[in-house]
Amino acid sequence: MTAVIPFYNDKYIGEAVESVLAQRIEGLEVIVVDDGSTREAWRLQRFRDRIHVLGKANGGDGERAEPRLSHGARRIRRLAQLGRPMAAGQARAPA
Repeated sequence: MTAVIPFYNDKYIGEAVESVLAQRIEGLEVIVVDDGSTREAWRLQRFRDRIHVLGKANGGDGERAEPRLSHGARRIRRLAQLGRPMAAGQARAPA
C-alpha cells in the first residue's frame, strides 16, 4: 500500500509522517509531496530512509497529490490528513 501525504509549509508534517509510519501495514510505502514549501521541509530529515519526498512547484490544494500518484508502486489509500494524526493500528489495509 502507498500513503501519499501532500503538504505546503505545514508545521505538523513530521507528526503526520510519524503517524502513518506507526501503522502496522506490511510493505507500506510513504510518499510525501512537497508543494513548493519554503519552510518546514526540514522536519522530514529524520524519516529520509523510510519515505520518498517528491518536490514540485506550488500549485495549491487541488494539485498537491494528484500529479504524483503514478509514483506509488502499490494501491494508494489516504491514511492521514495533516493536523489529524492517527493512533498506531488505527488504519486498516484494503481487503
